[in-house]
Amino acid sequence: PPITEPPATTAAATTPATTGLTEDPFVYGVASGDPDIGSVVLWTRLGGDLPEGDIDVAWTFMGDSGNAIGATVTTNESLGHSLHIVAPVDEPGTFSFTAGDFTSPTGRTAPIDPSTSEYRIAAGSCQHYETGRYAAHRDIAEWSPDLVVWLGDFMYEGDARELGGPVIRQHEGPEPTDLAGYRRRYGTYLSDSQLQASRAAAPWLVIWDDHEVENNYAGVISENDGEDPIAFAARRAQAYQAWWENTPTRLAAPSERERVDDPYVIHRGVDVGDLVRISALDGRQYRDPILSQEILQTGPPVSGWDDPDRTMLGPEQERWIAERFATSDATWNCLAQQTVLSDTRIGDVGAILNYDQWDGYHAARERLLANAPGNLITLTGDIHLAGVAELG
Repeated sequence: PPITEPPATTAAATTPATTGLTEDPFVYGVASGDPDIGSVVLWTRLGGDLPEGDIDVAWTFMGDSGNAIGATVTTNESLGHSLHIVAPVDEPGTFSFTAGDFTSPTGRTAPIDPSTSEYRIAAGSCQHYETGRYAAHRDIAEWSPDLVVWLGDFMYEGDARELGGPVIRQHEGPEPTDLAGYRRRYGTYLSDSQLQASRAAAPWLVIWDDHEVENNYAGVISENDGEDPIAFAARRAQAYQAWWENTPTRLAAPSERERVDDPYVIHRGVDVGDLVRISALDGRQYRDPILSQEILQTGPPVSGWDDPDRTMLGPEQERWIAERFATSDATWNCLAQQTVLSDTRIGDVGAILNYDQWDGYHAARERLLANAPGNLITLTGDIHLAGVAELG
């Protein structure tokens, strides 16, 4: 379900009088996301030395035509001091936030124009803070596309490593396993100025992969053999909450039941008129266990690789994407998802090099492609390589 839309005014909101705010709280920048024809989500998260209790924050959207809307809302610790504003806008424009005497950086965003004949998409994934300076985000900010599609691994959960070799800057501490730890790790990533610029330059459509929780987890099965699924589900719940707090998404915050007992549904779509239908998948939360954590093995596939009952997406999501395909009249159908979809088996034995990819879920891939239209393209993350392949 969507988050509750705040009241909008016909002019920019006045600066809220927040007491106890002694330093600039807009340390994580601003972002927007999940655009549709009549609205877009505006996001920020406050940080630094914050007062206890509710904090008043004003938001303002200024359309390119000069029309301004805004309102004052509140945030607090239970939300990670984040804000997700569904702004009712019908034109491109800029936005910002104000709290006390402080004003955020300015972002630029736009709702969907269903009459457009051109739509520029930037795709990204796998940004390990310790091993790069985010020049790609600088490029995205300069390019200012119509949409950034984030395909997962927004952050990496591992322990901080020693500087040297590929490690050019450090994470803030040990691997996070609770909400406070995941919040700190997102804070480290969002402190990067080039990432902030990229997030402010265009609306984002964000899905997760594994590192937002733990490498190569599957459902509630940890990568670590023998870990209690109930304990891992509790950890995953904290990670999902932190993901929502730091993502410019239209989705409601996950309830405790959704985070632990029921799925937290994030698969969703964006339709750009009859030009392109974008369908964003969740290939991590519903999948069956990974058959083998070994990679680059050239022997015969392990038993079960072609089991028709194995799933990557889960039954409900499989039905959802099949319906998206069947009802689309778009010129292009774009699948935004996490792992390599094309068949990369090698040799006479059909060796599977990575069971975390769709090769390890062969029957599920066959079902997906059987329902796919001929104009399907897929954008994929995870693999830390650039490649192009034909699906079939």
